[in-house]
Amino acid sequence: LKLLMAELAALPDDQLATLLNGKPVQQLVTASLISRLGWSFGDQPPSEQKLIKLLQTSTRGSLDNADRLAAMNYQQGDYASAKAFLEHAGDGGLAWWLRAKLAMREGDRIAAAASYAKAAQAFPQNESWGERRTPDYDFETLQPKCRVEGESDILALQRGDYLQAFDQLYRSQDIYWFDAATVAERVLTVDELKHYVDTQVPAPPALTQEQRDSYVPLSVAAKLRNLLGRRLLHEERYEEASGYFDNPDLQAKAGRYGELRHDAESKWWPTKRASAYYHAATVARFEGMELLGYEMSPDYATFGGNYSLEAPELKVGPWVAAGEVQRQQATLAQPDERFHYRFVATALASKAADLLPHSSQAFASVLCKASSWGTSLKEQSAFYRRYVEEGPYVVWAGDFGHQCQDPDFQSADKRYVTQVTDAARSGLRPYRTPLQIGVALAVVAAALWLGTRRRRTSR
Repeated sequence: LKLLMAELAALPDDQLATLLNGKPVQQLVTASLISRLGWSFGDQPPSEQKLIKLLQTSTRGSLDNADRLAAMNYQQGDYASAKAFLEHAGDGGLAWWLRAKLAMREGDRIAAAASYAKAAQAFPQNESWGERRTPDYDFETLQPKCRVEGESDILALQRGDYLQAFDQLYRSQDIYWFDAATVAERVLTVDELKHYVDTQVPAPPALTQEQRDSYVPLSVAAKLRNLLGRRLLHEERYEEASGYFDNPDLQAKAGRYGELRHDAESKWWPTKRASAYYHAATVARFEGMELLGYEMSPDYATFGGNYSLEAPELKVGPWVAAGEVQRQQATLAQPDERFHYRFVATALASKAADLLPHSSQAFASVLCKASSWGTSLKEQSAFYRRYVEEGPYVVWAGDFGHQCQDPDFQSADKRYVTQVTDAARSGLRPYRTPLQIGVALAVVAAALWLGTRRRRTSR
């Protein structure tokens, strides 16, 4: 097609116009223009712009190729010509797809939804148009049925049919996983997602260790179940979460995290609670991407946290309803920061420190560890400032946040008593001399009183 287009573009206009009257030439030129093979990089060359003008002129009376001619005109922004061709384009999938897109442009949501439904029915399930470059130079696999359903999801979300939108996106499998994950994570409620997974997405066989070591990708079903497990942990529904993770190792870690969070709230002795908070914090910090990370923004667990995408501004617009915005705002990461689970970890460590005697090594160690967990410079400084103002002297404080001892929670128990007595002793130190004189006088007075009593008794 590239060679043919190049030869045709080099011909004089009158000779080219004559050739374009032939239907086979019309079909080939139209196919090339629709697929954009000639100008995947950069602007469309003037030679192809000339072909388009001559094709539009020579095909006015031709209707056999009407749907593709309509598509070509739509791509060029000539919506009036596209609409005119569609009047003769029949009931093919491409024709209904274009009618849906034109209805969207005109703001007719009802007509657009009906046209998208007819287009989805017209395209075979397994039809594929291969890969192509997108305007941002990425590759996309174009399966027209999936694409039509994906575009119609904009309407489904706008009218509040969130489960329908998610179901159609999920059926695309890997093609529109990012969109499906966004709806599953941010738009559906956790109960809506859980019901869908429980009824529609059975657990696939776990990857073997050899497959995991070879970086065999997870199935979309496994990724969705992992996403649900993480959402349940976010919602503190720990007992329900672990069974959704895709392998026994993650299931055990999720169960352990849930047990620690439960112990942190239920144990009666402060050191036991502090220990549970701290160990839950370490799980959140070092296993957080797998257990707590958002599949999409802000953590991008779908990329293992190695890359991120530009997230659009969340606001009500022509195709984004207030209900969807409210749902997305309700499911924002707390805090809405990259690697948000690190901040979850430091918040848990702060709770552990709150329960510990400030004179204990464990108090200093917990603050030291938390300051090394890569959140923000502001938070790191706050941990160090708290240690300086409240904590005990430790020999490793000179490299605070870099070389930290593990907290000794057992020794911290003794500090609950000594912390009180030390504080009392420190508070009375300025009155040491008067107190000593007072004690001496009290002893003398007691001795005199006892002596007087004995003399009275002997009489």
